Amino acid sequence: AERAATLGAPVQVTSQAVVATSRMEPYPRTLLTGTEHIAALTERLKVYSALLCEVVCATTAARDVVTANLVTDAMGAAEKLGW
Repeated sequence: AERAATLGAPVQVTSQAVVATSRMEPYPRTLLTGTEHIAALTERLKVYSALLCEVVCATTAARDVVTANLVTDAMGAAEKLGW
């Protein structure tokens, strides 16, 4: 959000705005085992990484190399967690 605001983009950072625009499925409240939680977290990390990849493509197309690099680092970290 801070980077987007610096670049002049409108930023909606309330919890309501995040929930309303999220492409992430809500975390299940019925999981019981560690294996179920790991599977749910891994699936969300995959979605998160894919969304970050979209941002890298968009920022690269916009020739915003600094933002693309920052998001690429975040994407790498998320993918490592998913392993």
